[in-house]
Amino acid sequence: MKARRWIIRLLACVLMFGMIMQSPGASAQAEKSYRAAADTDIFTQMIEFLFGSQGKEEEKMMYSKEMINALRELGIEVPDEKVKEFEENAAEWNKEFEKMGMSSLELDATSLLMSLGIGDFDYDTGVWTPSSSDVYAFDAEIYEIEKMYTLFLQGVASIVPGFEPVDVEEKITMFEETPELQEKRAQAEQEGKMLGEGITAVSFSINGHTYQRELGFFGDWFNDDAIAWINEVLEQEGFDGRLRYYDDGTQLIFLLYGDENFAQKLQAIIGRPECSFRDQ
Repeated sequence: MKARRWIIRLLACVLMFGMIMQSPGASAQAEKSYRAAADTDIFTQMIEFLFGSQGKEEEKMMYSKEMINALRELGIEVPDEKVKEFEENAAEWNKEFEKMGMSSLELDATSLLMSLGIGDFDYDTGVWTPSSSDVYAFDAEIYEIEKMYTLFLQGVASIVPGFEPVDVEEKITMFEETPELQEKRAQAEQEGKMLGEGITAVSFSINGHTYQRELGFFGDWFNDDAIAWINEVLEQEGFDGRLRYYDDGTQLIFLLYGDENFAQKLQAIIGRPECSFRDQ
């Protein structure tokens, strides 16, 4: 049951606009952006503002046995029992969507990959257990704020062979609201950027090398600068592949590890390019 709690989060996405101004990462610029484009999908606006542009969805493979085999040919483990569980869960979700007068969930490679990589988060202990060695998926609105990047590094380690970070530390420092900071915040919002409410200092060691980075703190929202940072680390440590960053069109992120050839072949299957990063 705990492994399926993320389904509730997926359903909760439909309420996101009503809650956005109460979110720790919300701003006046966000509200202005959302209201200014009435003919644009509201969730697309929200996600692009917070996490960067995901690009337009392209032609993708229809959900089929051939599509599943195409993922397997890329080296992604897709167990038959996981496929069956995914299809049964999707049927249950669509019953609930129908009751709510919502469109049915479309089965495709993206939703399958999300289900494979979401893992099992125990809300009582705060412990996350990976469910795949090929896909790491998570909700960008994090439950454990003080362990946000510790869990992220655990997820990355689950899909990148040889990536074994140790001595992981993270500390949140809130900004003191001063007239100078308010001026900087206003300037950032005019430029369509987000200053954040503070910083999260993250550090870890790998292969005897220590890495550290200060990431903008946006409450319970994951800062995808962390993904770009880890790709820098992978390059410096001589890893052949990089994290391949995708989303499902809402606030759910999934990562895979591979080279450019892998990314191009995956894009042909899922029909969406890799996500770009926010301009801080």
